[in-house]
Amino acid sequence: MGNRPTIRKRPSAARILIWRLLWLANWGLLVGFFGGVGVLLGAYSGIVPMVPRLRNLAELRISEGTKILSADGEVLGRVTEENREFVPLEEIPKELKEAIVAVEDADFYRHPGIDPKGILRAAWKNLSSGRLKQGGSTITQQLARNAYNLRRRTLQRKVQEFLLALEIERRYTKDEILELYLNEIYFGEHAYGVKVAAKTYFDKEPRRLALAESALLAALPKAPTHYDPFRAPDRALGRRNAVLERMAEVGYITPEQAQAAAAQPLKLTHARIVRGRRGYRAPYFVAYVLQQAADLFGAEAINRGGLTIHTTLNWRLQQEAEKLLVEGVRAAKGLSVNQGALVALDVRTGAIKAMVGGLDFSASEFNRGVQGNRQVGSAFKPFVYAAAIDQGMRPDDIIEDSPVSYPDGKGGRWVPHNYEHDYLGPIPLWKALALSRNVATVRLMAQIGVEPIIQMAERMGLSGPFDPYLSLALGTCSSTPLEMASGYSVLASGGYRTEPYAIAKIEDAAGTVLDEYQPSPVRVLNPSTAETMTQMMSGVITRGTARGIAHLLPFPAAGKTGTTSDHKDAWFIGWADGLVSAVWVGNDKPIKMGRVTGARVPAPIWARFMKVAVPVVMEGREKAFVKATEIDRIAQAEEQPPLSLEETSGGKPASDNLPVGDEPSEFNRGRNSPADEPLLPPVQPGARRQEIEMVGICAVTGKRATAYCPRVVLRSFPAGEAPTAACPLHPDPYKER
Repeated sequence: MGNRPTIRKRPSAARILIWRLLWLANWGLLVGFFGGVGVLLGAYSGIVPMVPRLRNLAELRISEGTKILSADGEVLGRVTEENREFVPLEEIPKELKEAIVAVEDADFYRHPGIDPKGILRAAWKNLSSGRLKQGGSTITQQLARNAYNLRRRTLQRKVQEFLLALEIERRYTKDEILELYLNEIYFGEHAYGVKVAAKTYFDKEPRRLALAESALLAALPKAPTHYDPFRAPDRALGRRNAVLERMAEVGYITPEQAQAAAAQPLKLTHARIVRGRRGYRAPYFVAYVLQQAADLFGAEAINRGGLTIHTTLNWRLQQEAEKLLVEGVRAAKGLSVNQGALVALDVRTGAIKAMVGGLDFSASEFNRGVQGNRQVGSAFKPFVYAAAIDQGMRPDDIIEDSPVSYPDGKGGRWVPHNYEHDYLGPIPLWKALALSRNVATVRLMAQIGVEPIIQMAERMGLSGPFDPYLSLALGTCSSTPLEMASGYSVLASGGYRTEPYAIAKIEDAAGTVLDEYQPSPVRVLNPSTAETMTQMMSGVITRGTARGIAHLLPFPAAGKTGTTSDHKDAWFIGWADGLVSAVWVGNDKPIKMGRVTGARVPAPIWARFMKVAVPVVMEGREKAFVKATEIDRIAQAEEQPPLSLEETSGGKPASDNLPVGDEPSEFNRGRNSPADEPLLPPVQPGARRQEIEMVGICAVTGKRATAYCPRVVLRSFPAGEAPTAACPLHPDPYKER
């Protein structure tokens, strides 16, 4: 018998199916393994640029934003995308720390950064409820997610969050992590971090919070809008009490303490914090400062750079200026006066000490102190008389105050008039200025020429434009209160012009000075001319158009009223030791006021402000004001008591009470002499020190920040040495698609 061939049985269909399933499973495991490895490698490669920066995680607190300070240390405002103020852990009460830990991560002090039990517990609750009800993230994971902007819900991002949490735990202590977390999280109502939250809801510093208040703050991060106590007090109360129960469960407080705290009402502050520009102190001034800072460094640096801007403003003076301007304008409302502005400068440096750009910033952000170009009227006359004195005329030189007419260039005649259409005949220059005689001033301009007066105004800081006609003597040009105050400061300082400035210096988050203003006075007027003008203009207050405010001032002062012929603008600009200020009143629309003169409304506001402000500015300084002894001596034989404000309000100067001034005087100092120093060539006053370049650096990678970096640190570098490579971790998200 021969060998029979072996017959192989075909495998059954079931066996084939099993083998195919095993084959697919093996491949699935292999793909899953390599896919998991890929996810891990991708996640790790994503955090590699962050790891070297973890040592500087504390730098993230600079997202407090830009802070604006007054010269006397008051915080005037903050500019930030996230309203935040950093507070160290030791200033946060124990109850608040425990409340946050109890409700957010009870095992915080026991886990290494991730909590597997918490993740499983959250997963079970979510599955059993059929919806996403609870998260399993630890405090460290939340810090990593918030600080490094890992908010997209992808597997790779979640793995990155885990890895970063483990790395953060390795490099920082638990208390350091908790400190950063408490300063990072959002509590609603634009409040980031516990310090701003305590101020927002209770108007308290964190260390003064009670147990019930701490529990309410701990209740908010879960859903800040849903549990907002201002909008939903019942929901907030329920959530707060749940936090108290949780604190009792984990042993931080006793059940009795929880019950006692739960029985308390919310006790929120009644003063809701106003955010944004309208929440600033001295809002017109702060807006002015921020615009200048943005011009220097860009809006992005202001919003995200953690700068500190030290300004020149004196908060005590600012409060007085705001109060007195509002009171003065409202008292004159019956005369159709609805707006005003006040600006005060340090005579020696040009520093802006007070700025009020209007009565209500929330109603109108237009800054009338620096943007409101208004006709100056008789407030221009000192520039005319300064030009005359500078050419060698004396205050007791005679000018004719009698009717006159001039060709108007159109075939007719222009006839200037005095305010009350009266004339005094021959009068000395000092009297013509003190009484603000229109015709005498026009005659003076015709005598010395229009061009020298325009040059004088420009030298003293007015920008014009100036029409080269005799009507300019009556102030047909326009200017701002800031510019007028600056122009008058040349007379107040003895002939020196200093550029007005609001920013003393700007520092970055590390305290490095990025920009600092160095006042550079430039002499533009002979000292003798400035001194003579001071003497003449003090007569405006002692016996001129503003004599009604003399009894309000306990010190010598000088100034000038300004009234336009159509009664649409009224001014008073003047100075005393160390301070020059300008007050304007009128209306935003060109509405005629009810015979409002510079003496009637602006002058009393100015006098009341200066009475308070001058002693503040002059604290510790030697007085430098030049008393008008010569004018006083000329007039002492016929000295009359100052008129009251009510008498001044009538608008008619009591010229009969004033001396003619024929008595010889010692005003020869008004003539220029060879002893006078030559004027310096005109240069731009003031200089800013800009020796470094400031750029935004990504706090995560240390590279040059893009527009999409979540945290930006402003760093200063010598010019040309700033990094140029852009952050690779935060590119344009739309390019990834």
